[in-house]
Amino acid sequence: MNPDLDRLRAVARKEPAIGALLDLLRRGRVRGNHTVLRPLAARFGDDTGDHTRFETLVTACRLLENCGMGQLLQPTRAHRARFVWAVHPHVLRDGLASDAIVLQPQHYLKGAPPPDAAPAPPRQGWQRHTFPLRPSAPITLELPEDLSEQEAKRLGHFLLALATGK
Repeated sequence: MNPDLDRLRAVARKEPAIGALLDLLRRGRVRGNHTVLRPLAARFGDDTGDHTRFETLVTACRLLENCGMGQLLQPTRAHRARFVWAVHPHVLRDGLASDAIVLQPQHYLKGAPPPDAAPAPPRQGWQRHTFPLRPSAPITLELPEDLSEQEAKRLGHFLLALATGK
């Protein structure tokens, strides 16, 4: 599954149910990496003459699935139907609102990002540093190129505050 945010933007312009679904999820919580459709359908828009809210929601989820944003499971049984997200829905909502959003590996909820997903370059004036915090567990910090001694001390104090003392 390769998420395609540009394709999603094009599809969302034609199908407003996608934006409505992502707006609804923005106000609510996403538990883990899935959303159960039945309780969501109760809060999802109005029934129309042609489709029920649940059918409209399933259609929106199918479109998200076709754009590689996740997978719709059990769409025929309302109480078991759920959408398993590959990309966090809040990131998708922001991505529809702004062309500046680019999907990054941290936006993925489950599994590894596609192999062609490269990390974004550091911001201008910043530098990326990798540090082997634990064996086989390197961390990456993005810091200003002109990091002062006082800023380094502040960062050190912040990290000490995070330590659990184990």
